[in-house]
Amino acid sequence: MPEVNLLVAVCAIALAVSLPVHAATVQIPQPDDGRSGAQVEAIVNHDGAEFALAYNRKTEGGWRIFRRDLQGTREMGATGAENAWVWGVRGARLLLVSNANADGGGKGWRAHRVNGGDDDFVRIHADIVADGFVDLAPDGKTWAAEQRAGAHKRIVLFGEGEAGMRVFGPADAAYDDADPQFSPDGTQLLFRSNRGKTWEIWRSALDGSDAKQLTADAANDAVSPHAYGGEGPARWSPDGQHIVWMRRFPELGFDVWTMRRDGSNALRLTDNGSASDAYPSWSPDGKRIAFDSDRDGNNEIYLMQADGSDQLRVTITPQNELAPVWVQVARE
Repeated sequence: MPEVNLLVAVCAIALAVSLPVHAATVQIPQPDDGRSGAQVEAIVNHDGAEFALAYNRKTEGGWRIFRRDLQGTREMGATGAENAWVWGVRGARLLLVSNANADGGGKGWRAHRVNGGDDDFVRIHADIVADGFVDLAPDGKTWAAEQRAGAHKRIVLFGEGEAGMRVFGPADAAYDDADPQFSPDGTQLLFRSNRGKTWEIWRSALDGSDAKQLTADAANDAVSPHAYGGEGPARWSPDGQHIVWMRRFPELGFDVWTMRRDGSNALRLTDNGSASDAYPSWSPDGKRIAFDSDRDGNNEIYLMQADGSDQLRVTITPQNELAPVWVQVARE
């Protein structure tokens, strides 16, 4: 993953919100050795379902997807010598890119899914995509990913197993669109774009109309495109009213930020100098945010409240672990 590898090489790669109150709990057993930063677990019970953290781990064989719950850590959908990277989730389905299952086609990344309790990948489409976000609309019918088109990136929409992909926006535009995510109601797309000359967070209708730029800060306009141009991938809150994303300024690492859906009230939740806090993901009840951080050395998974408080380290391993998401799992 080009952007991810740069973050690992260089930096290893108070929200006051009124979110709906749901019956939900998080199980985080106290560390049993009394050490600061000891490993903890994170399971969310929400609306009668249980959710665990899944994330990407760098192994000797390449990038692999792991899931962590109260029963331990397990690899999801082992793919031999191939790479896999989870970017999204829809209920119990992990949404990912992998260079496995090419079936004799050209070499490259393709969209896949795997259920939270299964070990087999299912390839969604034969066409090659880029290594950015992949997402599935709430109705379970339309997928979104990014695809290279000459010198530019395009967001493409497609159905599982169907022929061809539909380009989001003008197919010949002289700018890039990347890292799409559907809104919780399925009517809007959140994405990154440099259509305004600098990389920013945008949202629009699914046909590309009514596009609105949500971020604008001249202080990070000079950040390298290989570091997301300073404005990294963004995610909707479960109620669609807020957005969380990773943001970087010159001479600093990434930090986790939130804002309202209209781009107002941008708040920085983490601040660790040259260390990076990145790839944030809302819990299904909207009360917590998981993210990765290299503040203690290599990249590990962390958890905090939606206002940035109570930051806890979830994993302690020799490997880099990045980009956590919350996936529904079967109750044991």
